[in-house]
Amino acid sequence: MQLATGIARTFQLLFSIVALGLSITLGIQQIIGAVPPQTKWAESAGTLGVVAALFGIIISFLESWQEFVPWLLDLLAGIALLAAGISQAYAVTLGNVDCDNTAAHNGLAWDNVLISGGCEYRDEIKHCYNGDHGQYIRPRCVWAKVDTLFMFLGFAACVGVMIVTRSIAEASRNISALFEVSGWGNIMGS
Repeated sequence: MQLATGIARTFQLLFSIVALGLSITLGIQQIIGAVPPQTKWAESAGTLGVVAALFGIIISFLESWQEFVPWLLDLLAGIALLAAGISQAYAVTLGNVDCDNTAAHNGLAWDNVLISGGCEYRDEIKHCYNGDHGQYIRPRCVWAKVDTLFMFLGFAACVGVMIVTRSIAEASRNISALFEVSGWGNIMGS
């Protein structure tokens, strides 16, 4: 059972690190204006996912804390990753953006808040950093979409960890109860 938890935690950690790294990269490459709130939220959610995974790994060696505390942290990390994936949603903000339509000032990608690198008006004309430099649109678009994917995968990993740890706790209680009922608990305890 420890193996199942270890595998689930490894995926949780991996997906959260990728989501965090991509979100930080997108934030660093925001040239004009402030980093979009969706990207900041994604960074926070990725960080919480990493913390939950690392905390869960450490706690797995301390029996008295194994059940409740990591489960609560996994729940919070899962909710944060799901919310970031939806809001940043990149699913909502990215919407129908086509990453293959990279021509400057063409399509939905060039002035998208997550892809553009920031926009400003000069002489009443909207200029976006990456929109004015078409070669940067596609990589940022792909990173944003992959970031979204890993946030959803991080959420799924958090749910998986909660299911595995809950199943292990239930199995452990059932085995303990079986030993008590059969009388083996007294023999094993002495």
